[in-house]
Amino acid sequence: MHHITTLYASLKTEEEIVWSGDLTTEYSTFWGIVWKMSGLLDWTPWMKKRRVRVLCALGAVLLCCLQGGATVNGAIDEVPVFSEEPLSVVQKIGASVTLRCSAQPSSANISWRLNGRTLAAGADGDLGVVVRPGTLFIPALSNLTLGRYQCVASTNAGALASISANVTAAKLRDFEPDDQQDIEVDEGNTAVIECHLPESQPKAQVRYSVKQEWLESSKGNYLIMPSGNLQIANATLDDEGPYKCAAYNPVTQEVKTSSSTDRLRIRRK
Repeated sequence: MHHITTLYASLKTEEEIVWSGDLTTEYSTFWGIVWKMSGLLDWTPWMKKRRVRVLCALGAVLLCCLQGGATVNGAIDEVPVFSEEPLSVVQKIGASVTLRCSAQPSSANISWRLNGRTLAAGADGDLGVVVRPGTLFIPALSNLTLGRYQCVASTNAGALASISANVTAAKLRDFEPDDQQDIEVDEGNTAVIECHLPESQPKAQVRYSVKQEWLESSKGNYLIMPSGNLQIANATLDDEGPYKCAAYNPVTQEVKTSSSTDRLRIRRK
């Protein structure tokens, strides 16, 4: 009613009509105009001059209403597209994990799955997982909460599942038993000390005990290779001695040391 009143008042000038104070009368006059424009009544002279403007105004109101409805329905019926998908995580047991997910349109509903099972919104009593808008929070990682997670965005137009995010427990195995190796090289040549790293999640970082000090990165003529082996360039008599490797897990911060010690001998030229 308010919109009709505003439209009707905007169509009038002082010469055309004066408000009577009776709202019912004014609305009746307005609908009489519309009825006459439909062809059921004859047009009066002033109506003929104004009919184009009236029709345009009515059309504008109708178009505005249709566009507003289309915008709302369009957002609801839009196929969802992910703007952020969850990433795989390696974490130690007992630590917290947060996965994130968002999609467009913003009205899309986000739900989560663990190994194909849909998780209830809020706190899952069995798993201790907390599902929030756009995030999944694991307060304390356990064997029950390890696995493959997916978020699902859905609208009236359909649903879309994200890529899988694997939540894996960090671990570092012990070194396999190994025999001591005696390595001999000619003076000035390159010596290679091998290290067979144990299984680790994520990949373990190698360290070497050199001259009673732990070497965590390449230094001088000591080069730690991507394979984990240690290369000693231009070996001299000073490089003779025992070498032991160790594995370090950056997530659990554990360190495991090899069970054997290799010994380097330099042959003089």
